[in-house]
Amino acid sequence: MSEWMLWSRFGGSVQLGSAPPPRLYFIPVSTSIEHEGPLAPQLGHRNRDERTLEGVTRALDRAESGEFDGVIFPSSILTCEFRYEVYARCASRNLRIVHQVTTHALFPDLHSPPRPALDPGTLDRTDELMRRLDAGDALNLVFGANSTPKETWLARLTRWPDQVYFTYSARNRDPVLEMLHALQPFVRERLFFHFPYHLEFGDGNFSCQQIYELTEKIHTRVPGVRVRPQLGNENFDPRVDPSLELEPLHGPTIALTVSQPGVSTSSRKTEYDVSVIIPSYNNRDYLVNTIKHLFRQNYPRERYEVVVVDDGSNDGSIDAVRELVPELKGKACFKYIYSPRAKPRKMGDANYRAGISRNLGVKNANGRIFCFLDSDILTPPHFVQDLVEKHRKFDVIQCKRLNLVREKSNAEIRYDEVDASKDTFTTEDGYWEKFYALTNWPKAPFFWKYTCTYGLSVTASLFKRVGWIRRGFVFYGFEDVELGYRLARVGSRFHLNDMVTYHLFHKNERSEFHNSDYLRQSLLAKTAQIFYLGLLEQEIFFHFRGLMKEQLPLIGALRLLAARLGLIKLFDRLVQWSQKKSVVAAAARKTVGALKIPFLAVWNWRWFLWRQWGRVKAHAWIVKMPFVWLGVLLKRMGFKAEAIGHRTAGVLAWAGAKSKAVVGQTWKVRVATTRAIDAMALWRISVWTKSLWGQRWRLVVSAKRISDLLQLWRISAFLKSFVARLQLWRLKVLWERIASQYWRVELVASKAAAALQLWRLKILGRFIVSQTWRLRVGAIRLSGVIRKFLSSFEFWRVRVAAFRILGAIRKTISALELWRLKLVWSKMASQSWRVRVLKDRLIGTVKKYAAIFRAVIRRDYLSPLKPPLRAMTYPIRKIYYVLAYQWDKRVRGKTREQRERL
Repeated sequence: MSEWMLWSRFGGSVQLGSAPPPRLYFIPVSTSIEHEGPLAPQLGHRNRDERTLEGVTRALDRAESGEFDGVIFPSSILTCEFRYEVYARCASRNLRIVHQVTTHALFPDLHSPPRPALDPGTLDRTDELMRRLDAGDALNLVFGANSTPKETWLARLTRWPDQVYFTYSARNRDPVLEMLHALQPFVRERLFFHFPYHLEFGDGNFSCQQIYELTEKIHTRVPGVRVRPQLGNENFDPRVDPSLELEPLHGPTIALTVSQPGVSTSSRKTEYDVSVIIPSYNNRDYLVNTIKHLFRQNYPRERYEVVVVDDGSNDGSIDAVRELVPELKGKACFKYIYSPRAKPRKMGDANYRAGISRNLGVKNANGRIFCFLDSDILTPPHFVQDLVEKHRKFDVIQCKRLNLVREKSNAEIRYDEVDASKDTFTTEDGYWEKFYALTNWPKAPFFWKYTCTYGLSVTASLFKRVGWIRRGFVFYGFEDVELGYRLARVGSRFHLNDMVTYHLFHKNERSEFHNSDYLRQSLLAKTAQIFYLGLLEQEIFFHFRGLMKEQLPLIGALRLLAARLGLIKLFDRLVQWSQKKSVVAAAARKTVGALKIPFLAVWNWRWFLWRQWGRVKAHAWIVKMPFVWLGVLLKRMGFKAEAIGHRTAGVLAWAGAKSKAVVGQTWKVRVATTRAIDAMALWRISVWTKSLWGQRWRLVVSAKRISDLLQLWRISAFLKSFVARLQLWRLKVLWERIASQYWRVELVASKAAAALQLWRLKILGRFIVSQTWRLRVGAIRLSGVIRKFLSSFEFWRVRVAAFRILGAIRKTISALELWRLKLVWSKMASQSWRVRVLKDRLIGTVKKYAAIFRAVIRRDYLSPLKPPLRAMTYPIRKIYYVLAYQWDKRVRGKTREQRERL
């Protein structure tokens, strides 16, 4: 498996043209994972049902449809009855296999109660794992702070350096730095980190703030260790409903293509310039209008397609789309995919599937450019054509979006009926308007944070190479920003398009956060945590640190408090009783709903203060208005500036006199303070402390009694005997002897000074000091010369000359047109894969001819030439033998004899 090299590929730089990190599809198999220890549930090893061969095969089909590089199996697959059939089906689908095994599963005797000397299950797993590593599979060995792998096992694993990597599952109270220092270099190079989600009080997991601080400590104090997330796999999130399909497999319910005379649609390979992918949920009227606008484009309809993914809508969206089919049949390339839901959802819950629906649209799309569009966006007629032209220079393009007012947002509104100056409004305190004002998107700090899939297009090859949209974002927000971050990290060329689209008004019943900034903040706080823990990059936490406050449920804090007070059973009974009583549960939900918004406002205090400050700045005119009105009122009353000045001076004089009078009455404050002290009877505290101090003999008596009880005299006797055994008097005698011999040091120093004639240096120093006036005179004369020179020098000429030189340099630089060099360099960087391909071909050619040359030599085709060549080289060999003999005898022989003598 040396060609795969899991850990080294991920540890290296990911650039354009280079191999991306592997994408691995995790497949839990069993419900019984007790043998894997406490780390396995946090990694998601427990499956909700026992998987059969058919269930594993369906999971492999999902991995193949999502173009994953490989699959991850827990250790339960190693003892599964149908494992060999699973291995064969993975090979037929070209899916690599990674075995994610905890140290508890391999070494149960170290981490659990005593077991029999030979555990058959453990031996079977170990032997099978060794065989699978020999067959080319990979191993991810997961360990915790108290379950590090054995050194003997690490020595065995060095046989497969490109197939083995390690994951450290960190908990809050682990001695992380000490443990990392103790790891071997083989483990450090292949080490990845797993931080479980901090979802409840007292769960023992790190918060995002703690992870950020720990990462800084590791990078500065532990050499050779870099904090990296799990390789190719997302963190297990227990909030995800097990029935939620994260990698659905659904084909088009409606499929239309452009009919061309003489060409069979079944045999024609459908490849398009652009695939417009639209996810939709209960947005029937707006969706139909968006589709109509996309088929009013001035671009040939046979060269682009529209793919709609219905995310389980129940508002009749599919019936409304079917009404469009007669007028589009044979005239447009269109697909409608319905993705049903196992459970109904409500806005804001953990069943948000926008990113998952976009991935499903990608599986059914055939364009070389993917354009992700929301289902409530109106596009201009030249939208698709402009994308195709701009993508010749850029990799990622995002259009501008203006929000339409409620009155203009209806199911029949057309793009050309909108007046942007009257019919649009700003949201989020002008956040997007500041972004749209940028002239160069990539030059903005943290420019990737503006990536949004309301109107984002990216080349298909680049989208698949960076790893699609992550499936773990089951709450609203950040799935598109996370995609933008990965696109920026591989060096993609971003462009903010001048194209303007219109966003139809977002109704409260359709909004994930009911158009409430505080509820939106609550959802973003959840997905910001997913964003950061999925990549563990410091800049992500630094920029979104105001959102990294975990939204922990209050019931968890109460449960933790009850556990510490020993009342956990009573607390669980009360919770069960309240859940049975529907009236109590409804009242509790109503109370929590009423308190949720102010609680979130206080909990996320950074964002709250920032928002209030933004509102104050945006409405600063409110603060100015009272002063303006006061000025207008004074003018109408006939006050002049001079009169106002006199009146102001009179008020200030009165205030000064009043303050002097107040200062003169400070004796009243002293009298009041004295009376307060008398009323408090502080003399009683003084008498009480004196009485305590007079009775301190009671403390002495108690201390003596305690010392007699504990027999502290034995400790004193032991210390005395210990000091006597150390014989410290010998150290004292030795030190006195050394101190008594100081005269020897002084005698040696005086003799050395006499030999060096230090008195001469002393006389020389006095002479030099006495002649310092000469230096002073020379300095004065030199300063006079410099002043005279500077007074005659015309500095303005230097300034004029400098300006002329700078102007010449600017003209030279503008004439050189360095932007052309930058353009050439960017083109060369984007084509770096060609250099790598050329290098591989050159190395292959050299290896080929080297193999041919070795084969020729081995077959002894040159045997007839060996006798004449040997005769021709006889003089050279003779000279070499003579020189070698003389060197060995005369030089090396002498050194050998000298060594023997010594």
